[in-house]
Amino acid sequence: MHAKSSSVVLAVLACLASWTVWRAHDTGRWNRAGGNVSLSSGSMPSSHVPAAAPVDALEALCRERAARLPRQLAQSCSAIVRPPFVLAGDLTEAQLQTRWADVIQPACDALVARYFRQLPDHPILILMFTTEAAYREAAEQLFFDRGVSRFGYYKPGQHTVLVNLAEGDGALYHELTHVLMDADFPNAPLWLQEGMATLYEASELRETAIGASGSTCETSRGVETAAVEHCGPRLVPLPNWRGAILRRALRENRLPSIRQLIEAARFRGPGEALDYAYARYLSLFLHRRDALAPYYAALRERTEPDATGGPTLLEVCAVRDWAALDAEFLAWLADSVSDPRTTESSQRGSVPISVTWMRLVRRLAQRAI
Repeated sequence: MHAKSSSVVLAVLACLASWTVWRAHDTGRWNRAGGNVSLSSGSMPSSHVPAAAPVDALEALCRERAARLPRQLAQSCSAIVRPPFVLAGDLTEAQLQTRWADVIQPACDALVARYFRQLPDHPILILMFTTEAAYREAAEQLFFDRGVSRFGYYKPGQHTVLVNLAEGDGALYHELTHVLMDADFPNAPLWLQEGMATLYEASELRETAIGASGSTCETSRGVETAAVEHCGPRLVPLPNWRGAILRRALRENRLPSIRQLIEAARFRGPGEALDYAYARYLSLFLHRRDALAPYYAALRERTEPDATGGPTLLEVCAVRDWAALDAEFLAWLADSVSDPRTTESSQRGSVPISVTWMRLVRRLAQRAI
């Protein structure tokens, strides 16, 4: 009886010792110093990184997501972890870090400060590729997606963004807005989701600086400001190529009312280009009136149903009815395109704005009244 008891005790102690060794190894796998995870096709995170203090659950999930990526892609890639984001693609780790520091992090800071209450609480994979071929190859390998936008797209169910950097950083801003809004206000009306995402696809990062005297000024990112006490990034929307689509619809008398846009636009099919253009410029109109952020917050916090955001929009804009809002929007459109600071330009080239077109917009505005 005594011998049996001793054997049992020894067996239990041996199991405990094995479990302790395994646990220490498992903890060391995730608790690594720094945020970088070096990945190439078929490899796992390197094991020579020294163990650090325990990281939170979100970072562990991000690292786990990064570790799975090489088994899902045939092409080699690098990845870095910046919770809640996993940045990966055919760039080097240094290039990914530059993209994080110069684009993604300041854009997140600016958007969260202006609209959103928090970052996502789950890993978000952002895949960036330097060529359209590599981007499309990854889309097909990961999700069997073909015929996707040449710019980029967001897969909410998979918490994944794919971007073709050959078209610039616009898609990063666009899809990042979707990611942040999805975490903050997932039931936002479709027109507002696409309006705000397209609004920031053409934007400029600026620093909002508060000087020692308390005065506020803005500088382009990277320009030093004297006597600065506080600086923060701000995304300033700019007009882009979608304005040409809006002008064409106006000339051809195809522009629907704002109410029709927010209640009926589907952003799919033959009219999707106009839907996106209209939603963007309506969002720009609200932004220029300093009404977009208050509108977004009011709609998000609204307790009574407002699926399209229409009643809240009229309230925030302080207009009596839809005709008055249409008139204000069309009048703003005519004035904004005549302002040289808002000249439409993009990679597609500049589009001259004729006096005839401006007169047409003003006539439509007067008719709406």
